[in-house]
Amino acid sequence: MKPISILLVDENPIFLDVTSRFLLDDFSNKVVLVGKTTTYAEGKYLAQKLHPEVILADHGFPDQKGLPCVAAIRRLVPDVGIIVRTLLDKPRYRKSALAAGADEFLRKDEIFHDLLFIINRVITARIPWDTKLTSNGKF
Repeated sequence: MKPISILLVDENPIFLDVTSRFLLDDFSNKVVLVGKTTTYAEGKYLAQKLHPEVILADHGFPDQKGLPCVAAIRRLVPDVGIIVRTLLDKPRYRKSALAAGADEFLRKDEIFHDLLFIINRVITARIPWDTKLTSNGKF
């Protein structure tokens, strides 16, 4: 099975580095990090250019609020899986992230426990239903 391509978009460069190291050290045979950035503008550009399978995006950005970013990326790259991350787990944040087009919502403190499971769930949910039935997509 080929590794899942991931783009990281987070306003905090330290969190980007920690997440990168975590993914590459613990899951190097399961994921490939195709890019990372601290701004919405570059995240949008990289999403279009790199077409990752999953984007891990922060809820907030220094150059724009995160949820309009999620909605814009969803429009530009509709087949990408989007996981929104935040330090604050408030029901309204979760609801608004999902309404903006995120596939999942994850607290940053959950990332080291649940990230690979959630990435796989997002990938599986994005596979067309008929290809889930058989390995070649035929009935």
